[in-house]
This record gives sequence, structure tokens and C-alpha cells, in this order.
Amino acid sequence: MGCYEAMRRSTFLFSIIFALISCGGDGAWQIMKQDQQWMAQITRINLGPNEYFEGSYRYQPQKEGDRFVWVFLNLTNQQSKPIKWDHTKVLLKAGTASQDPFRVLQEDGKSPIKETEIIPAGKSISRVLIYSITDSANPQSIVIGPLGESEIPESILFKF
Repeated sequence: MGCYEAMRRSTFLFSIIFALISCGGDGAWQIMKQDQQWMAQITRINLGPNEYFEGSYRYQPQKEGDRFVWVFLNLTNQQSKPIKWDHTKVLLKAGTASQDPFRVLQEDGKSPIKETEIIPAGKSISRVLIYSITDSANPQSIVIGPLGESEIPESILFKF
């Protein structure tokens, strides 16, 4: 068995064990989706804060009665070649509305990046996606690009 195949198998086993552990108790601690190309994990969804600073510029929801939702995404390329990920395909759904992120940030939560990026073979990245949704609606599900849709457990929703 080659090094790449051993890494894929160990990643797959780790994800199954971690999913089993994290689903016990009072509810899911994360959202995890996986296929042959990607492993995605959403560890936290913050309802707020309702502002984001980029240098001296302050972003706020553009509509009265909207709020920001911050999604913390870990993504791993499980292929032996670099592949492209499109963050605009990560859709947050609340009621009948769905929204793509208005901003994608590096894991520091401050540095913006492009909506699409090439992820190197076998590498993991952490991103923060910011959405603007109606304040009266709670996020109910999220589409994680080609990995499909998942319901959002209340255990990973945090009010800021």
C-alpha cells in the first residue's frame, strides 16, 4: 500500500471515529461531510457579531433587520493532485431563503481571500465564511458545495 493510500485510509478511519464520538451525548458537535475528493467539517456557527472590519472599513448588514452569521469551515483535499474549491457553493439556508457568503476569511477571521481557491494535494485549510441573513430566521441547513446539504444542529449554533 502506498503512502497516499495509507493516508487516505487513516483519514477516513479518523473521520468515522471522530464522527461517532462527536455525535454522542447531547447532540452533534460538528457537521462533517466527505467524498473521494473532499472532507469538510463545520465546527461552529456564530449568530453575530454584526460587524466586520477590514482595515479601517466597517462592514455591517446592508438591510435593516439582517444579521451576520459566521461559519467556521475546515476543508481537506483528499486527492493526490491540487483541486479547486468554490466557497460561493457553500449555501446557508434559513426558511425558504439561501445565501452564499459575502466574505471569506482566512482562519484568523480578518484576512479576506478569493471566493475560489486551489487547495494543494492532501492539504487542509480553515476558513471563516460570513453570511448576511434575516435576523428573525435561524440557519436550518447548509449546502457544503459538492458534498451536499446537512441540517444544522443547535449544539453548534452560538449567539454572539
